[in-house]
Amino acid sequence: MKDKLLLFKEITGSYGRPVVEFEEEIKLAKDSIYFWFYVFLRLNKDYKNMRIKPFGSTSLPFHKWWKFHGRYLFAEQLDKPPSVQVINLNRTSLNPNYYVVPKEDLTDENSNNHPLRSFPQSTYKKSNVEPKWLAIEIPLFIKKSAVNNQIKKILDEYHPNKKIKLRKHSTAKLKILDNRMRWETFKKIFMVYLEVDQNPDTELWKIGERLMLSPAFNLEKKDNLEEQLYKQRLMKLVVQRYLREANALIINAGKGIFPKKTLN
Repeated sequence: MKDKLLLFKEITGSYGRPVVEFEEEIKLAKDSIYFWFYVFLRLNKDYKNMRIKPFGSTSLPFHKWWKFHGRYLFAEQLDKPPSVQVINLNRTSLNPNYYVVPKEDLTDENSNNHPLRSFPQSTYKKSNVEPKWLAIEIPLFIKKSAVNNQIKKILDEYHPNKKIKLRKHSTAKLKILDNRMRWETFKKIFMVYLEVDQNPDTELWKIGERLMLSPAFNLEKKDNLEEQLYKQRLMKLVVQRYLREANALIINAGKGIFPKKTLN
């Protein structure tokens, strides 16, 4: 089954194809943070009891929820992904998000006839402005290798590179927070919540030991009574921390805030 192209920040490669197989998209979605949003949303009892559910019904299996709700909540509201383009250098006004590199920064020429308005580099550096675009003038009468070298220097100077916060620039209806939680962390938090929920009479330290949350606190035969009690107390604290994080993820998912492991 083929479906219209939708762009997703959290699905690698979704920006590169005009048409996608839905089966492939659902597989990629299951391997992304979108899957964990739905997992914790389903655990939210208050959301389940809401008459109108803004994020869709949680009674559906993930692939159906994704097809009818998830993909439209998390899709970027763009017709096409951002790309490098040729612009009209003769226009008289610029998007305020642009920063224009003055010609003198590119060449040794001191010409006052630059076709684009710009502001000094020092102003850019000291201000809190965070432009989304960079406009430069490329002379087409010099060698391509020289152009590439100069462009590289400019990008090294102005592009945030690893500091760029891709999620901050999301245009999706439901935005993922800029929180670098790993897949294994989600899984561990979920497993702790599930174990405690299904075994309410089991001591928390035993659950932590069973799930190998902190092997250093697992009991050993050589441990004396004092060491055993000490390890049990510490393991209990570890499980309680995971439970707090699970509850926060569940409550915040119901509010469309994800992933957030605290309630404040």
